Order: sequence, then structure tokens, then C-alpha cells
Amino acid sequence: MLTMRIRFTLLALALAASCTHLSHAEILNAKPGDNLALIAAKAKPGDEIVLAAGVYGSTTLTNIRGEAGKLITIRGPKGQPFFAEFDAKNTAYALRLEQCAFIQVQDLIMWDATDAALDVKTLGPKSEQVMLRNIGFGFRNTSRDSIGIRVSGVRGLTIDQCRVNGVTGAAVHIEHTEQAIISALDCSPRAKSPQQVGIIVAGPCQDVIITRCVFRWGVKTTLSIGVQYEPAEILEAIPLVNRCTVTEVRADAPSCFLELGSVTGLKVSQSSVLDAQGKLYSITAPPKDRPGVEGNLDHLLFTWTPGFLKQFASVDEKVDASKLTLGANLFWSEELPQAMKILGTMPGTLLSPQITNVDPKIDTRGVATNSAARGFGLTDPGPSKPG
Repeated sequence: MLTMRIRFTLLALALAASCTHLSHAEILNAKPGDNLALIAAKAKPGDEIVLAAGVYGSTTLTNIRGEAGKLITIRGPKGQPFFAEFDAKNTAYALRLEQCAFIQVQDLIMWDATDAALDVKTLGPKSEQVMLRNIGFGFRNTSRDSIGIRVSGVRGLTIDQCRVNGVTGAAVHIEHTEQAIISALDCSPRAKSPQQVGIIVAGPCQDVIITRCVFRWGVKTTLSIGVQYEPAEILEAIPLVNRCTVTEVRADAPSCFLELGSVTGLKVSQSSVLDAQGKLYSITAPPKDRPGVEGNLDHLLFTWTPGFLKQFASVDEKVDASKLTLGANLFWSEELPQAMKILGTMPGTLLSPQITNVDPKIDTRGVATNSAARGFGLTDPGPSKPG
């Protein structure tokens, strides 16, 4: 179940987006070969820039700025079997947005960037309300650190119904970001090129919601929260990530589900980790004078094939885990019933009774069908599939 806070946030963003269509918007058309930056520079608040089907080269758009309730929308064609595609052709990015605000990008495909396929960057005061919807990212020839979406310097970020295929770095990397919602993200690595991380929430960030996302086989670490940061940003004694909610996430065969560093206000619930491998958690020591991990992990469901889960968690010696609480969670494998004796616990962690003797009988959606296991892991038919 989404919390009331999440519902209000989603509703507010939806209402703000809908206001775009209430204004007298002008449609600016573009086709492959046009100077898209010049066309976009003419857009006024509420306008739409409609890209004809075809292939566009690596593009940078700068200072495209709508207004609150009057977003500038950049989108591909609707209702056609053809797509507007940005092909980086193994250059750094496919589409870069610099100093853009009150903007929505949707219905596009992006290919083969060596850095970040979609790069959103703001220097100075944060940009307001950037929405990225229904975008597909494909990587055929990538470097180890390639990223699907990278965002820095935004207040009011929405990433919704995006699909990332074949990336080897991270599907999403956000930093210097406030009030972010990442929903219905579908991550599908290539079999021969494992993906390092699903979503990275780097420092500093606050008020981040990750919901209804699916990470398929081949993503090594599902979520990294409050671990990565720039050394120059560690002067203040505040958490790298403050208030992060994760709910309705499915991870298939990760080597590590959660990598945690300096994060407070963490709430992870109603998520399923199926066929876990390696370890479930990794907790790293925070930078000097920064708080460590604080939050609650509750009603999670973990299953694994005997012999594949090597340890419950890896915890740095300097970590104080006393403010991290494990609520009621369900662990299942055929090598049970003494799971906690086999796996151990996180030193210092507040621990509620864990359930280890119930076979959840997972269906194809990743939902527990055993009545004794209901309420653990995904509670509805699973994460939404991106359109």
C-alpha cells in the first residue's frame, strides 16, 4: 500500500502536469535533421515540441523553461508504430538538458551513450519540476559505467514508466535532488553484461520515493542509497540522503539488495527479493561527521536457492546500526528452517521476530500466495510494466 504522503505527492504532480493542457499551448514540430535546439528555444510555457518519427543525433537543450502549471513538453509521436529516437552512437549522451525547468520529456527512445543516455544537469539553484515519462533506453555497445538517466540539481523530479535495457552502470543516478519520485522503472540487463546498480541515490538528496519498480536478473546491486558522494560535499554534519521511501519493488537474483551508507528516514517495505544471491544488505561507514543509517525495513520477502546466499549482510566495523530496525520480514529457502542462525544478523540492529518457517509459494508475479505469507513482499500484482 502506498502511504498517504506518497499518494498526496503523486496527486500534486499529476495535477501540475495536467495544468499544462489547460493553457493555450502551441505545437512546435521538428523532424530529423532540424536544429532541435533552435526550435526548442522558441518554446513558451505550455507549448509542446513534437518530434516526428526518425533518428536524431546527440542533442543538448539549454535553458528550456516553462512555468508552474505550464510545462514545456518534448515528446515523440503518439499512436504510431514508429518512434522518435536519439542515437548517441557511442558518444557521451543521447539527450542532455542543461538549466531546464518545468519541462516534461516523454515517448522517446535513446540509444548507446557511453556516459548517460539522458543527462539532466543544473548548476546553481535547483531546477523545478522535471518529468521524464515513457522513455526507453537501449545499450548495444556500452562502457562499464554507462547510465540510463542521470539527474543533478532538480527539485520536483518524476521518472515514470521508463525501461532501461543493457546498461552496465546504473539505470538511474540522482544527486543534489529533492522531492523525487521514481516509479514503474523496468530494468533488464543483457545476459553477457551484468548491470552494476539499479538505482543510485547519491548525496545530497532528500524526500525520494522509489515505488513499483522491477529489476530483472543481472542487476548486481538493486538500490544504493547514501553511499556515493563527491568529497567536496561532506563538510556539513547532515545525512547524504534524508527521507527515502522504497515500496513495491521486485528484484530478481541480485548479489545485494540494499547498499546503505549515510541515510536517515529510510523506509523500505512490501518488496520482494527473489532468488537472492551473495548477500541481502551492505552497510558502509558514512563520511566523517555524517550520520549513518537510520530507518526501518519491514514486511520484506526474501527467497533464495540453497547455497547461493553467502551471508545476511556485510557491515563495516565503524558502523552504528542501532537506529536501523528490522521489522517483521519473511526469509525462505529449502535450506531452512534455521535461517537466522545460518545468516546471522546485523550487529546492533533492532530486530523484530523474523519469519523463516513459511514457504510463501511465490506466483509468476512475485506475489506470495500462501495465506500465512500474505502481507510480505509485493501486495498487488507486482510492479507496473512501462508502456
